[in-house]
Amino acid sequence: MRQAIRPVWPNWPLWYRVLPLLFKKMSAWYSDPDATNSLLFVSWQMAHADMMFVPVSFNLCPVKHNCIPLFVLQIGILSKFLFSAWFLRRKFVPLWRNYPPFTMRRMLLAIFSAFYIGAVAQTTITPASFPKAGDTLRLATDNNPAASVDPATPPGGSQTWDFSALKPVQTSEIIYRPAAEGAKAAQYPGADLVLISAAGETYYNVVVNGNTGRWENLGFTGTQATLNLAITSKNLPPLVERRAPLPFFDIYQQTSKFVVPFAGSDLPPALLSQIPIKPDSLRFTLNTQRLEVIDGWGTCKIPGGSYSVMRMKRTDYTTPSIDVKVPFVGWIPISGSGGVGGNLGAFLQADTTITYRFYSNNAKEEIAVATMSNSLSEVENVRFKNNRVVAAEEAESPGAANIQAYPNPAVEKVRFECTNLPKGEYTLKIYNIIGKVIWRQNYNLSGNYSIPLNLDKFSKGTYLYSLVDGKGHTVGTKRLVILKP
Repeated sequence: MRQAIRPVWPNWPLWYRVLPLLFKKMSAWYSDPDATNSLLFVSWQMAHADMMFVPVSFNLCPVKHNCIPLFVLQIGILSKFLFSAWFLRRKFVPLWRNYPPFTMRRMLLAIFSAFYIGAVAQTTITPASFPKAGDTLRLATDNNPAASVDPATPPGGSQTWDFSALKPVQTSEIIYRPAAEGAKAAQYPGADLVLISAAGETYYNVVVNGNTGRWENLGFTGTQATLNLAITSKNLPPLVERRAPLPFFDIYQQTSKFVVPFAGSDLPPALLSQIPIKPDSLRFTLNTQRLEVIDGWGTCKIPGGSYSVMRMKRTDYTTPSIDVKVPFVGWIPISGSGGVGGNLGAFLQADTTITYRFYSNNAKEEIAVATMSNSLSEVENVRFKNNRVVAAEEAESPGAANIQAYPNPAVEKVRFECTNLPKGEYTLKIYNIIGKVIWRQNYNLSGNYSIPLNLDKFSKGTYLYSLVDGKGHTVGTKRLVILKP
């Protein structure tokens, strides 16, 4: 008769009895899907030694949550590893000696199969998915996605994100060219690509080493929309926009900034009047802290296609600042002086942008990029790969409800002419060029109605305006161009 095996748990030291309960309690911290990160992600990443040297004062959730500092997690993970080593040496070996080989083989097969299934089911993103010179990316945007569009599902694998209800309200094409075709290519040595638009030129660098790669934003030269100033800026260090291979559970952190100096004489009098100190020169700095988590994989369905994807949650925290140089004094920061107003005051507002990004190895475009409210409770807009579907603007039928801005371009005032509206509640929204809502107002409308708007608080640039009814249906979304003297 085989000798009975004593229960393992009662013989464990007290510390190892408490450890599993401690980890279960810590894991419950992530029961809120709004949390920026998961203990599981941190445990996995620290096990790969990518985050062991992060300063102990760094907090994973600087924007919304007061999360557990990394040094606490490091102690927990180290204890977990010590527990695993002790278990293998003291408990697993006796089990092997007492159970027949066939039984042990079945146990091992079950254990390793669990790891194997998670490892092979996800898709692999390679640098071949990065845009290259000559590529044309076709995109569409839905500025008021249906309630069924939910990109912020809890972390995990083998998911299905059904975005087939998205409407291509706005369509666009992005053409990447060799960097040498840019007018300011000499300012960005080593650049591989340039994106030329009406606002200016954005330069990119592609770094590839086998199946690993980065697609970096080197900087921008052109007109800064908020301040309406010609700038040439460089991201220091380059801001990584795309990565490969995007393994599940990976976490990426980066900090980048660009500094743009100006002579005081270069600034328009309207901007100089907004500065409490008469400067000899100025320098604008934009600091970006970026946290990216590869928190899901599965299938993403969009109009005209279905793709195997990896999901990335990206949080960008941007902090602008302005320093002025005064003769005989030197550089003085005015960001916190409280005396800056107008366009400069708007420029100095810190901002947090949260997006969920879906990547496939079978498309150069991001399959979908959903911009969220900071609470993650609302999807502000979704940009997605355009599979040659017809834009909503092109599909308007005669006599249908409509909205149109006059004049367009506008300078000081604009009016929105609404026609053929069924009686009900409507919301008029204005978005900036990156799709963030910067103005909104609710109305009770019926039939034909004119909505006037004063543009004193709007900067020069290109915007989108959208009228949405009480059921969430978009009447129309179109471009608005604002000019300033």
